[in-house]
Amino acid sequence: MLGWEFPPFISGGLGTACYGLTRAMSRRGDRVLFVMPGPARMGFSAAYEQQNGLSQAGDGIRMADFENVEFHGINVALGDPYARLPVPAVAGSRQPAGQRDSPGMGHEFTSRAIALALQQRGHGKHFDVVHAHDWMTFQAGSAVAEALGVPLVAHVHSTEFDRRAGEKPDPLILAAEGAGLEAADAIIAVSRYTQQLLVTRYGIAPERITVIHNALELENRLAPERPVQIGADERVVLFVGRMTLQKGPELFVRAAARVVVEERAVRFVMAGTGEQFAQVRQLARQLGIEQHFLFTGFLRGEDIDALYRSADLFVMPSLSEPFGLVSLEASGRDVPVIVSKQSGAAEVLEHALKVDFWDVEETASRILSVLRDDTLAGEMAARGSFDVRQMRWSDAAEGVARVYDRLLRPMPERRV
Repeated sequence: MLGWEFPPFISGGLGTACYGLTRAMSRRGDRVLFVMPGPARMGFSAAYEQQNGLSQAGDGIRMADFENVEFHGINVALGDPYARLPVPAVAGSRQPAGQRDSPGMGHEFTSRAIALALQQRGHGKHFDVVHAHDWMTFQAGSAVAEALGVPLVAHVHSTEFDRRAGEKPDPLILAAEGAGLEAADAIIAVSRYTQQLLVTRYGIAPERITVIHNALELENRLAPERPVQIGADERVVLFVGRMTLQKGPELFVRAAARVVVEERAVRFVMAGTGEQFAQVRQLARQLGIEQHFLFTGFLRGEDIDALYRSADLFVMPSLSEPFGLVSLEASGRDVPVIVSKQSGAAEVLEHALKVDFWDVEETASRILSVLRDDTLAGEMAARGSFDVRQMRWSDAAEGVARVYDRLLRPMPERRV
């Protein structure tokens, strides 16, 4: 299995999903060699760590949960996983000869991943499948699968069309995604929303795609204190995510501006950072509502748990969200949730309120409805929490195992 982030170093939902899925696979008895950049710092550049608030603070890996998983870091710099930077071509990958190489974790990572896999096999380890998470790993996954002569599974957590919602997609990243999807013997999508995007945007036959939703396993923690920056009488509306166009932070601020016209005792808390952080704060100032906002930056562990548990409402206004684990995290902590209809989470959160991301008026109206109606809020919180607690990573791991089993059945000559 190849990934590019894993707790305690995360910038989004992919690392959290890799943690939950890999832990569940370990508990099943599946043996996994998890390969990622960097032995200690996960390969993130210092500049990217500073920009996105990554640090070693907070929860780390409890190795007892990963008895059947061996982690191997390849000490190469990853930099910003959302950058648009080409890298040198890699010999031996499944890409057609003469094509410019796609971006990703690059030539050195791929070459060393191949060498590692062959070395491990030389030491007697048997590999049945290569499982690659998102475009950053597709080049390496394709090359390793070919070197080992085993099937490749491409796991799609997000696409370039999601990340560049409303902007021109990067052609190199689109090529990387397309090459990885074409090379894959099976494709896993985190939602039906993502499956449909792969069909319409990338021309993938729907029968090649298996939808396996993400899940949630909450840790048992004592309820933390209400953050001191929030008044005791204030209602709290929470946003958690990267400050990027895709996540809709400006839409959150514009909805807030409509809410405070009618409800003044509301604090809008935004946890996260990213390239739009400064302009989102500036927008709140321009709209004259900065006093209603708290910008926390990137939080994790007990700090983010405290925010979830102090929130009266969680809003995820993403323009294009393949899944949206943060909405499950909020719902699992008894918080009513509003999500955009353009999200995978909308498929599984039956008791969340759904809005079109662009409909700021409707979003504001739904926020006011929840804040004013304690009965509605209580029912949403209780039913949503119950539903989320039925979503287990063990079920996702069983789904992945079924994908593997289909690939490993005797069949005619494999497509290459």
